[in-house]
Amino acid sequence: MKTKRKPKILFVDIETAPIRVLAWDLKTYGYTPVNMLNKDRRIISFAAKLQGKSKGYQYDLRKGVTKKNERNLLERLSYVLNDADVVVTQNGKKFDVKVIKGRLAVHRLPPIKNFEQFDTLKEAKKQFNLPSYSLEYVSQTFCRKYKKLQHKAFPGIDLWKECLRGNRKAWQEMAKYNIHDVLALEEWYDILLPYCIDTLTPKRLKVLLED
Repeated sequence: MKTKRKPKILFVDIETAPIRVLAWDLKTYGYTPVNMLNKDRRIISFAAKLQGKSKGYQYDLRKGVTKKNERNLLERLSYVLNDADVVVTQNGKKFDVKVIKGRLAVHRLPPIKNFEQFDTLKEAKKQFNLPSYSLEYVSQTFCRKYKKLQHKAFPGIDLWKECLRGNRKAWQEMAKYNIHDVLALEEWYDILLPYCIDTLTPKRLKVLLED
């Protein structure tokens, strides 16, 4: 008798370099013309963890934020995504997955397969009225084991700036920050999922819950 395989549920989070633009002043633009773009976004780090595994996987561009190194990162990221049945993200439908697809296209790499997505941000908004739906807020409020890190050694955008300057300590902090987001995401998913049962389609329930 053939035993059913438990679906592979993968938790994923990416970190990107900020878009750089040229500007004449520091006023807030309603729209920045494309000819003022100085450097495009790149994925500089990703973390992933399979449900039920004790450890996650993290990879970044600490050896150099170059086109070649980002291509290598994307190939590794594609491999783990294509091996999953369900991909869980925080705001992934709007940001992470679309950014990944866009960067794959830039590098002329094969598209990732179609997989079931569970976006904790979208699902939480369907179920709850919260002051905030950010991972920082929900992990601080609901999670007991993992809270989103504050990277106090390199506060705010300083962490990204220092990584782009090649600061090894900053890259170590980025890796810790990235993988911790995935651990907090998994804990939040486990808390959130039972509240979503009534609004999930039978097909989605089968994929998410089938043993």
